[in-house]
Amino acid sequence: MRTAPRYGPSRYRPAGKLKDKVAGAARGAGAGPALSAAARRPDIKLELEQLTAEVFDRTLKVNRYAIIATATEEALKGSETVIDYAASKAALITWTRSVAIHLARRGVRANVVAPGTTWTPLNEADRYMPPDGLAHIGSDAPLGRAAQPEEIAPTCGMVETE
Repeated sequence: MRTAPRYGPSRYRPAGKLKDKVAGAARGAGAGPALSAAARRPDIKLELEQLTAEVFDRTLKVNRYAIIATATEEALKGSETVIDYAASKAALITWTRSVAIHLARRGVRANVVAPGTTWTPLNEADRYMPPDGLAHIGSDAPLGRAAQPEEIAPTCGMVETE
């Protein structure tokens, strides 16, 4: 059963559209500033040494001193087909859990969300996806379909708020 995303690749831009979608989806669970901050233009730094304490502090204030990493269920169960992706997301979980201990001492919360299969423009853009593969994405999930991003946003908003 294919449940296509409710948006097209043309809407997948780092400008305000994602911010609007996340903020709208997260109503009732917090405004989701950690997510919406990702949609604003960041202060680009090419080297870690260029990141000043002031910029770092301002970014964390926007995010309410919360870091939310997005992993995937593939990181928890492994994958037969996307081994590198699953491994990199598993590493992200371990890294976040490790730095969370240190960041907590500074009043910064670090958490990870690991949703199941979720529709994104990347699903359709995957050049290695078999022709009938999209029709089956998420079919093994409890709801029998892939999640929509706006279904994940409230969870991120809840994790982000105190």
